[in-house]
Amino acid sequence: CEGRAHLYVHPGHRTHLWDTCGPEAILREAGGRMTDISNALLRYDTAEICNLNGIVATNGVIHDRVVQVTQSVLAGF
Repeated sequence: CEGRAHLYVHPGHRTHLWDTCGPEAILREAGGRMTDISNALLRYDTAEICNLNGIVATNGVIHDRVVQVTQSVLAGF
């Protein structure tokens, strides 16, 4: 929230809901966004406890572009 970082990308599936629920609330209040790498909202109303499709967290302004670039990079793997 100090403006020192603009994005965080974690393409893996080893984060859990408890790793993202608090930070997402803080990020959203600060104007940022957090989704999975498909730009879908993270869901907390599911029996699954892992974020299976990675995490993209940004300042909000650049979010769609970061998701686009992330998808492009990961398509090469």
